[in-house]
Amino acid sequence: DALFMVLSYKSKRGRKWEPDDFFRTGTQEVEQDLISIRRVYPQLTFGKALDFGCGVGRLTQALAEKFQEIHGLDVSPQMVKMAYQYKKYPNKCSFHAIAANKLEIFPNNYFDLVYSKITLQHIKPVYSKQYIAEFTRVLNPGGILYFQLTSEPTELTKPATFYQQVKSFLPPRINEFLRDLKYRNRGRIDMYGIPKEEVITLLQQNGITLMEIQPDPITGPNWHGFIYCGVKRKF
Repeated sequence: DALFMVLSYKSKRGRKWEPDDFFRTGTQEVEQDLISIRRVYPQLTFGKALDFGCGVGRLTQALAEKFQEIHGLDVSPQMVKMAYQYKKYPNKCSFHAIAANKLEIFPNNYFDLVYSKITLQHIKPVYSKQYIAEFTRVLNPGGILYFQLTSEPTELTKPATFYQQVKSFLPPRINEFLRDLKYRNRGRIDMYGIPKEEVITLLQQNGITLMEIQPDPITGPNWHGFIYCGVKRKF
């Protein structure tokens, strides 16, 4: 159920997404994001764009409506295969399956926009930080980096329940075993976060001037998250 795995609306579980409706959500989301970007950075140019964590191309297709060249990257070869099946813009839209923590298929200073939604939150911070650094490398000076990332579970800002207190005393391996046991008959996607202050420092160290940080409710009530919008400094 690939479309549900990309956009997990409860009412769409069980292959209930109609492809046209599914991709229409991408068009609407990208239009709103581009409005947000151009509000703080009207100089955005629509040359080359990167969609990191593209899945089946929900947002990549929408970006292709605006940009001259768009590349979608995903860790799943099956998702990339499906993205090619759905592809509407063969002359300017390409998809790539990668499992490395570097974006070596692209040179320095290549993209006018690097864009990522609902992806970095599923990658361990040791790797997502490397990807963020790579985003800045492949971004043109004057280009925009726009991505969403969770920061920490909301439970960390609330009084701990008895169950959470017990978990905090257990070794990580025991907690992982209990989690595997809980989800043994269901698929699960792990969630990770990086505190906002760490993300800001990482971006600044890699030549990004932040234009805006907005709270992001997309991850629901259990996580705090933000959308980061920054421009690569011209040296």
